[in-house]
Amino acid sequence: MKAWHRKRAGGTVMGILGRVQQVIAMGALLLLVACGGEGSTATSAEGGDTESGNTQPAQTKSLTVGTSASITLHTLPAIAVDQGFDADNGLDLEIQMFPSGSAMVEAVATGELQIAQAGDVPFLSLASGGVPVRLLGELTDSGANYTFYMAADHAPENPEDVHGKRIGLPFGSTSSIIMDQFIAEYGLEESQVELIDLAPDAIAAAYSSGEIDGFVLWSPGSNRAAAERDSVKVHDAYTSYLPCCEGEQKLGAAHTVVFGLQEILDDDPDLVERYLQTLLDAKEFLENPDTVEEARGIIAEELDVDDEIVQQALEEIEYPLSLDQALLDDLSAAGEELVASGSVTEVPPLEELVVPDALSSVAPDSVDL
Repeated sequence: MKAWHRKRAGGTVMGILGRVQQVIAMGALLLLVACGGEGSTATSAEGGDTESGNTQPAQTKSLTVGTSASITLHTLPAIAVDQGFDADNGLDLEIQMFPSGSAMVEAVATGELQIAQAGDVPFLSLASGGVPVRLLGELTDSGANYTFYMAADHAPENPEDVHGKRIGLPFGSTSSIIMDQFIAEYGLEESQVELIDLAPDAIAAAYSSGEIDGFVLWSPGSNRAAAERDSVKVHDAYTSYLPCCEGEQKLGAAHTVVFGLQEILDDDPDLVERYLQTLLDAKEFLENPDTVEEARGIIAEELDVDDEIVQQALEEIEYPLSLDQALLDDLSAAGEELVASGSVTEVPPLEELVVPDALSSVAPDSVDL
């Protein structure tokens, strides 16, 4: 597959991976220090000294989790902290925010993050680049929330009307796969669509000024950008809104996943279980009819967006917190797209990277592998 015409204002997936590979060695050293080295005294999940045989009551453990300022990724952690679900599960949870999932990759590679949650593309890019990440669970199915908008004065009647237009999106994100698949699915001339690499928080200004004619993004950034001009929805990952061909048309899957480094999983699997249970508690709060309105208010305040935007986004996002073969199949298909576009060199062996034990221990019915 030929490379499509892209104007680069930032790093591509391959560029990011190059930097990741440079820091893997440093990351290994940092992880060795963090885990105490060979001469350290191991501690049990309950905080006891396993060499001496002493046991102590469960102690609060600190955990840093990477996420981004999106409704897709930040909803459950924000609810968890606001409602104290982390403390209930013996966690002192620190949320480290990134502008997008692709921006997390170096932090994961160096061990700065113990656990991260991001789209399928950042996870696959890390795994393909040799970073020892392990898949813990699917956080969301959010294909209906990854949306391709265009200005109304450029509204396409047919896919070919996108020719000659400038489309902004963050390279190295799930938005890239969706736009690439749009071009391929509708047989467009690759060189006639100008894809411009923009950070998520830069898209609204570029769209407002006319620098770009459309964009592919997720909430709340997509809602904010679409409000800058009279806009029309062209497509999302699952549905076409083109006048010529409205209806179901899958361009690809759009999952976000929870993952962690193998060394940290080996060192303290109980830490992972506590975090997954914390997410499950937040999910229950979000889905409870008695508390869903309060949950939306937490997200609206945390992300500084209107409640109406939060409500619309949550109608488009599912939070399964599960592991099944369908997820692995979708991730494999996404990996093949990245290989075909030259973004990565190989699809990682997903069956070897999935670690179901932690999720199975707290929610057995959520694992079907």
